Amino acid sequence: MLHLQLAPKSHFDNCVTLDEEVYRDLKGLKMALMEFFSKHGATQTVFLETAFADPSMGASHALIDAVGVPEIDRSENEEDALGGCDFSALEPFFRQALTEVGKEEKTLKKIVDTKQHRGNISKCMPNKGSFSYVHVDINGDGGFAHVIEDEAKFGRNRALQALSEGPLGNVLTNLKVPLRSEHSKRMIKQIREKLPKFLTKE
Repeated sequence: MLHLQLAPKSHFDNCVTLDEEVYRDLKGLKMALMEFFSKHGATQTVFLETAFADPSMGASHALIDAVGVPEIDRSENEEDALGGCDFSALEPFFRQALTEVGKEEKTLKKIVDTKQHRGNISKCMPNKGSFSYVHVDINGDGGFAHVIEDEAKFGRNRALQALSEGPLGNVLTNLKVPLRSEHSKRMIKQIREKLPKFLTKE
């Protein structure tokens, strides 16, 4: 299982507010990451964004979790230690896991399909007003966004926890425990050395 976080250098509250140039760069980076992940054993990539509008929940800045995981045959290996994932049931699982919290919004649809715009959330959600949402994008082709009404109850890590506790088989169970320093530095060095060759050249 591979996990990175993507964030624009310039400040944007969330991906709905990205300008066209930054969105193109983000799309290119997503494509490069999917290729990079595939060269390191992942067959699918999930991009997760949790955006909060409530200032009391902390400073807001667009942030995407990119998770690359291998796909395995569960019928032959029920206790896979690498966290293989059955992606045939991934989107329905997320829909159920992420819509259990909160009440129906009065002015926004609770579930928004983002596949029609291949994950370009700015074309799927209102660009006016202040609201919170979580966006699940599978393989850069889109998925769905869910409007969040109660940020404190939902939590910033709920989407990652849902992926961990369900399809991934608890690979990310304790998100509060960071990697050991030497392991983290080794991973960062490897990514910095190998990722650039996958980036699209303009």
